[in-house]
Amino acid sequence: MSKDSSNGASASFAEKISGTAKIDSSLDNLFKQSKPLSRPAFKEPTKISLPSTDEIVDESPEQGTEIEVEKKKLKEKKNQSKKKKKSGLDSDNLEADYFDKLREEEVVEKEVVKKDAESEDEEERSKKENKEQGSEKEKQKSEQEKLEQRAIKHQQEVKIQQELQKSEKTIFVNNLPSKIVVDKHEYKSFAKHFRQFGNIKSIRFRSLAFSEFLPRKVAFLEKKLHAERDTVNAYIVYDEASSARNALSLNATIFMDRHLRVDSVSHPMARDVKRCIFVGNLAFEAEEEPLWRYFGQSGEIEYVRIIRDPKTNLGKGFAYIQFKEPLSVDKALLLNEKQMPEGRTLRISRAKTIKPNASTPNRNVKTNVKTNNPKGRTLQGRARKLIGKAGNALVEQNLSLEGHRAKPGENPLAKKKKPSKKRKERADTWKQNNSKKAKV
Repeated sequence: MSKDSSNGASASFAEKISGTAKIDSSLDNLFKQSKPLSRPAFKEPTKISLPSTDEIVDESPEQGTEIEVEKKKLKEKKNQSKKKKKSGLDSDNLEADYFDKLREEEVVEKEVVKKDAESEDEEERSKKENKEQGSEKEKQKSEQEKLEQRAIKHQQEVKIQQELQKSEKTIFVNNLPSKIVVDKHEYKSFAKHFRQFGNIKSIRFRSLAFSEFLPRKVAFLEKKLHAERDTVNAYIVYDEASSARNALSLNATIFMDRHLRVDSVSHPMARDVKRCIFVGNLAFEAEEEPLWRYFGQSGEIEYVRIIRDPKTNLGKGFAYIQFKEPLSVDKALLLNEKQMPEGRTLRISRAKTIKPNASTPNRNVKTNVKTNNPKGRTLQGRARKLIGKAGNALVEQNLSLEGHRAKPGENPLAKKKKPSKKRKERADTWKQNNSKKAKV
């Protein structure tokens, strides 16, 4: 019955499918050849006894796998709880963990403070060390500067002492012919003349006058000497000071038809006003030798000095002549406003000691006005001439000139007369008499 029914069912299914759709013939053959499956036999259910609580029995592999999964979950939870406890995030001990965390933070803060303090101490130490090093360097620099200054001062003192010693060994010779600088034969004769007192170290020539305004070295190399000025000065340095002192005996002696002026550099001859005269109205190209010969008639001359311009080495038009005796000054004064053989009328007077002092201003003797400006002084003189005696009587001291500012409290027209003693005495006696009369 089962076979017939199954065949009929398959046939009916094939008919239904064939009626609805076209089926492949191969598939139809497969369905036709297939056989129905046999069902398994029915078994009675078996009773299963539950295991005790003490013993755990795995009845099936599925239950074992579930238990293992649960054990793994528990282990994971325990590990997570341990990690939470370690990290301080366990929910059971929040307060203890919070305080532990605070303590840890305090410890960390203390460590940070200690580190900051140590770093600050180190910085302070480094700063102190740097300051000490800087102070030491500054001290060393200051000491070096002091040593350098001392060395410079010592060198300057040594140079000054050397110059002083050199000046004691040096003499000044004036009124020499300029041929000595050019001609070697005359130079040798000049050196021989002064070598009789000792060995000469060096000879230097100065005060050469040149014809063109050029640098001195260039003019000397080109030999452009002044034609009308034929005198030269020289400085002679000896090896010993005694020879320089002995060479001073050649002063006022004649060498190469010229009177020599020999003077010491360290201790020059002082100008004595009683034995010295002033000679003016000289030519700019004037020489010392004509003055030696012209004024030698009045007496023995100690020296002749023409004041010269340091740049051009030409004279300024006046000279000083000092005699050995003061009586010869009176004889020389008789030559005042007389012509020399060269044709110049000289202006001769006694030499005066002029002590220039910058603190004392120039004084106008007529008006007793202190003025530092010579232009203002001349303006005041002209103004006083224009005003006349009446105006000068009104104006006591100062004049208010154009361009001059008036000072506060000054009135040049106001007369300020000091009260005399007699007026005071008369006023006192008059007051006393009036007081006595009033009492009576």
